[in-house]
Amino acid sequence: MSLRSEVGSKATGELIRQVEEDYSVDKQQSCVTGFIMGRAVAWALAAKEPTRFAAVSPVCGRGSQEDARLFARVPAWVFHDAKNRTVPLR
Repeated sequence: MSLRSEVGSKATGELIRQVEEDYSVDKQQSCVTGFIMGRAVAWALAAKEPTRFAAVSPVCGRGSQEDARLFARVPAWVFHDAKNRTVPLR
């Protein structure tokens, strides 16, 4: 996990906890998604707390296979454009 993902996932995790405290949230149905840089954060959150989310759906961006193994039992719908030049598919 990159430092940026680590910092982003920590801040986002704290924000989610605050929202859960302040609002009526069904924690059994909470899902996480992110686009481009947010994808790395969603990926990191799912790896860090694999039992916290009902599903993860990252879109375009980076994520390590090692982290993916940590949330292998979490339903995931992962998107990436094969023609993406900024973050190549491979």
